[in-house]
This record gives sequence, C-alpha cells and structure tokens, in this order.
Amino acid sequence: MKPFAFWKQSAAPLIWTPAMGTGALHWWRGDLGITLTSGKVSQWADQVGAMHQNQATAGSRPTLTNSATFNNQQVLSCATSFFDGVVGAAMAAPITMLVVGLMNAGSRSFLSGGVNMFWRTGTAIEFFSNSPSTVRTTGPANSGSVASAWLFTDDGSVGTKLHRNDFTNTIATQTPHWRSTTVVNIGKTYAAVPSAAGEIAEVAIWSGVMSSGDRSSMSAYLNARYGFSTTP
Repeated sequence: MKPFAFWKQSAAPLIWTPAMGTGALHWWRGDLGITLTSGKVSQWADQVGAMHQNQATAGSRPTLTNSATFNNQQVLSCATSFFDGVVGAAMAAPITMLVVGLMNAGSRSFLSGGVNMFWRTGTAIEFFSNSPSTVRTTGPANSGSVASAWLFTDDGSVGTKLHRNDFTNTIATQTPHWRSTTVVNIGKTYAAVPSAAGEIAEVAIWSGVMSSGDRSSMSAYLNARYGFSTTP
C-alpha cells in the first residue's frame, strides 16, 4: 500500500502596500489607524512611523466617509481643516511622496512640513518650498479637484518630478527643492495658505527615489483599491 501523501495549502500571496516599499518612512490610509471622538476623526495613526496626526479642536476634525469618487473606499473629508502636525525624525532628500486625494476650489494644502507644502493653488496642484528662496513644481491647470494619485520625487541632486496617475512620465520638473524637515502636517497650512478642504484617502512618504519595481507594485495597488488607471 502506498503511503499517504501529505501536503498543505500554499499561503495567499502578500498584497503590496506602501509600507512594503523600499525606504518606507510614513503611511496613512483612510481605513487604518482611525480614532473617532463624537463621530469625528481625532487621530490618524501612522502605519509605519510614529507621526500620528491629531486634531484637538472638535470643530476642525475631519469626518470619515466612504467616497464614491475613490471607489467607495474610506477617506477623510473636511471643509475647514484636518490635523495639527507632529515632530519626528528628520526627512531629507532624496525623498518620494504619494498623496491620494482631491482639493476643493481655491488655495488648499494637502500637507505641509517645515517650509515644504503640497497644495492646490488656483486650479493646479503644486509642490512648493521656501527659504532660502521660493521654488515651485507646478502641475497643469484644472487638475486640482480631480481624484488623483500624486507622486512627488526629489532626487536631491538633479531635480524634482511631479506625476499624476502616470508614474513614468512627469507632468512637471524643477530644480531640487525639498527642504529637510522633522514635521508632517496633513491638511495643515504653511504660512497664510488656507488649510485643506476636500478628501484625502492616503499619504505615504519614502526615503530615496522609488524603484521601477516599487512603482509597478504601487500602480497595481492603487488601481485595485481606488479604481484608478495609473501606469507605472
């Protein structure tokens, strides 16, 4: 009689998330790390580092909602403000940053850190920095209020690149201008710019320039989660 053959079912493959990207520093997603106080989001916990976003002012707390714009995924929505920032380890170029969201009309900040700001100015999305001089990497007009995955990269030597849903071809370039910072403020203003008003689904920050392999994995992840048609 033949001996019994014993086998076990293979484990399901891991689904890529921003936390798995090389050099992951910080990651926030709308369905993870949420603390609700009286029905509003009072804390959004960092899933990689310790830069947990907090909002002590009840009237400024965002709401948690399933957004049809983002494939019915949970997003944080607010008409006035989002969070106060928190201090952590220094983040210097080279650096890569992902923001999945949309901003309502006007000048609105997705996030700020030190003198860095990722914001909507007029109708365009722009990465802005100041001190010792003002430098801007500005995307095309009329894209700010469209649900998108924005990728900003500063290689620290040659220049910055801004992508929208297409992570190979840039929509804007500029000289290197990420200023090292220890602070990330999601939805918070820099200087006199109004705070965020819109929806933010996800934010991630990595040290270094993202590899082509990670870009491919990220593109597939974003398409599956948010119904985008991004290309790596």
